[in-house]
Amino acid sequence: MAVILAGVLTGSELTSWAVVHPTLWKLDHSAQVRAEKLMYRRFGTIDPFLMTATIVACFIAAGALDGRSTTLAILGGACYVVMLAITSIGNMPINLTPAPRWIATSRSCSLV
Repeated sequence: MAVILAGVLTGSELTSWAVVHPTLWKLDHSAQVRAEKLMYRRFGTIDPFLMTATIVACFIAAGALDGRSTTLAILGGACYVVMLAITSIGNMPINLTPAPRWIATSRSCSLV
């Protein structure tokens, strides 16, 4: 279950970063802000549960495994904890930024 949840979460994040955001950045400012806000609202209904479930599943799996597999499951869970922290500390405040500053702020924090 941990691998399935991690795959879904990672795939979602990778698609958002590599496909969706670069495409949305080609829209005019008002259309982009509207699309991004709608997208983040949708992510906000799914991601908290998916992120939390992935983290919990990784640590539960670590408890059921032995040796190197335990270490890898713990490291995987820790990576998702860091991802959740970055989302909570970085992305969520950006998404609450007033619209005029929102695009510049969100782009300045992107790696694309």
